[in-house]
Amino acid sequence: HNPDQELIGQGVANITSAAFMGMPVTAVIARSSLNIKLKANSRLPALVQSAFVFGSLALYSDVISAVPLSALAGVLISSGAGMLQPAELKSCLADDKYNIGPYLVTTGGMLTMGM
Repeated sequence: HNPDQELIGQGVANITSAAFMGMPVTAVIARSSLNIKLKANSRLPALVQSAFVFGSLALYSDVISAVPLSALAGVLISSGAGMLQPAELKSCLADDKYNIGPYLVTTGGMLTMGM
C-alpha cells in the first residue's frame, strides 16, 4: 500500500469530479482510520466498505435523503472527534514545537470551511 499513490488518485478523482460539476469528497481518512483500528493489511476492507456505501445508496437513497442535515452533521462531528488522538498530538509537540502550525491551520480550516 502506497499512501502517496492513494492521495494522488484522490486528487485526480476530485479534479475530474469538479470538471463535471461533481462534488469533491473523500472517505480516505475515515476508511484508513477504520482499517488501522481493525489491523487490516489488504485492499479487501476498502472494497467491502465501498460496496456497502454503493449498496446503501442504490437500495436506500429515498430513506437516506430524508435524514436531516443536522443529524448528518452530528455523525461527522462524532466521527471526527473519534479520530482525535490527544496523546499523539502531545507526543508530536514534544518532538518539535513547530508541528503546532500545520495542526492549527488544519483544525482552523476544518472548523471554518467544513469538515
